[in-house]
Amino acid sequence: MHKHYKYALGLDVGVGSVGYALLKLDEADQPCGLLKANSVTFPMSQDRTGNTLASIARNYRSGRRLNRRRKLRKQLVSNLFTKNGLINRNDVYSPYTKHPNFDLYRIWHDSFNQQISNQDLYRLLYYFAGHRAFKSNRIHQLKSLVIKIRLSYLVLLTPIKNILTIVNITI
Repeated sequence: MHKHYKYALGLDVGVGSVGYALLKLDEADQPCGLLKANSVTFPMSQDRTGNTLASIARNYRSGRRLNRRRKLRKQLVSNLFTKNGLINRNDVYSPYTKHPNFDLYRIWHDSFNQQISNQDLYRLLYYFAGHRAFKSNRIHQLKSLVIKIRLSYLVLLTPIKNILTIVNITI
């Protein structure tokens, strides 16, 4: 005849393993013996190229975050121009469709020497909100790159600040 024991089961569920222990309990429900214990480890999950599934998911999540932030920046530019009455609500969602052959860089170049329209300013800022630059890790090019970026921002921001000052917007 089999003797019946009181027992407790302990589980340890982790990311890469599962462990268990079966403990024998006495009359006071205190552990008095180990009946069985084991652990099972899982191999790291990878795809065919050797990338972990977590890194693949992280890359997709990073892409979604970048897209969400890009849309937010574009929306903020659109809101700035419509709230201050610089452009019509109809022009907000179609900065490129009414003039499909316009040259964005020609407008940018023209803004250095002359005042541009609100619609063209909106097109420039909308484009820059969606197409940001990246920071180079090349140290030997960093010094000249910083000088070029500062000069181009100064040249770009001067006409923009003049236009925004005319309509009482501070940046």
